[in-house]
Amino acid sequence: MFPTAVENLLRAFPDVEEFRVTLQKVRQMDELEIEVELRAGAESRAQEVAEPITQRFRMLLGFRPKVEVVAQGTLPRFELKARRFRKL
Repeated sequence: MFPTAVENLLRAFPDVEEFRVTLQKVRQMDELEIEVELRAGAESRAQEVAEPITQRFRMLLGFRPKVEVVAQGTLPRFELKARRFRKL
């Protein structure tokens, strides 16, 4: 999986303003968590945004990430793509 594929997939959702992807090991398996920050006015549709993101990842990339919608202003702003991706 390439970071650009993840970013392109997330940018296809117009309500997503910012995101951060975390990869971590849980019981010997890699687990991907995606935090998304929604544009102003879209907060009330958090579940309507999170579930389609999960389904699109499953359909196009073959896995189900954990998608969490966070409050506006929670995620740092990044100029470089690499900083949106981290491994714990």
